[in-house]
Amino acid sequence: CLAIPTGNNAVGIAAMVGSLFLIALGTGLFKGNLQVMVGNLYDDPKYSAKRDTAFSIFYMAINIGALFAPTAAEKITDWYMKTHNYVYNGDIPALAHQYLDGTLSGEALTKFISLASSQNVATDASSLTNFANDYINVLSQSYHMGFAVACVSLIISMLIYVAFRSTFKHADYNSKQAKPANVVEEKLTPEQTKQRIVALLLVFAVVIFFWMAFHQNGLTLTFFARDYTAQEVTGLDRLGFNIVNLTFLLIVIYGLFSLFQGKTGKSKMIAGIVVAAALLCLGWSYSSMDPTVNILPQIFQQFNPFFVIALTPVSLAVFGYLARKGKEPSAPRKI
Repeated sequence: CLAIPTGNNAVGIAAMVGSLFLIALGTGLFKGNLQVMVGNLYDDPKYSAKRDTAFSIFYMAINIGALFAPTAAEKITDWYMKTHNYVYNGDIPALAHQYLDGTLSGEALTKFISLASSQNVATDASSLTNFANDYINVLSQSYHMGFAVACVSLIISMLIYVAFRSTFKHADYNSKQAKPANVVEEKLTPEQTKQRIVALLLVFAVVIFFWMAFHQNGLTLTFFARDYTAQEVTGLDRLGFNIVNLTFLLIVIYGLFSLFQGKTGKSKMIAGIVVAAALLCLGWSYSSMDPTVNILPQIFQQFNPFFVIALTPVSLAVFGYLARKGKEPSAPRKI
């Protein structure tokens, strides 16, 4: 028997259910339809062999946003904190909550007082209480500002979709519109239909657990980074903790692929110039960094999308080579 929540609990539960509904709506409709449209672009038999390559590029493009998102959110958060004369420190929120609960003592209390002093706050009891409350509130608001980056990006994406819709009308259709649009649908035998349904169910069985694990990286791996990784880097390790460096590094990687895969002398020359310029910019950016760089645990979120973007041309080159040899694996095997 479930008790009906009242008051603030009811509001909180309603907000949580509403949020989960919007997430399901976006993932189940927007994301799914977007992928179907990418597939529809390659329905023409002349281009069907390039569908897998298209999805690789599609996934790479998604990760471009994921690469810049941690830095964008961090910069927005830092900016909002500074407007209230605070500097973000990952240790303060937990200590502030414990101080307000009256459970902070010993070394932890000394640490909290020291951190409050570093924020130009007096160390008497009244000032510490006000600081704890205010810091938590300002940090919460700064998180909202950081999340607004994703909201604004989504609005821009929708505007791009609407503005350029005329360029992909041939792929924007459903099953009811397929016949009027003279789209040739593949005829499947009952045996083929059964095989595809079985294959689809097997894919479901895999991806359910894959995404259950994958979507923990925003929380679980951040906690791991917070508790078990260094809080500062020196030397060559600094290279990976600056989004500008990673951007120039990606330009170098793609430039090298263009250089070795170019079919004309002009294209190779342009690729060589781009690689040289990107290397010079990378060297300048790296040399201008501080000898020691403080890092926040959430910045580790940029490495997964970085490697997706950096290694996509590698996977395309491998599968392209296998295709030319007549040994390209099927899509399920690639997955």
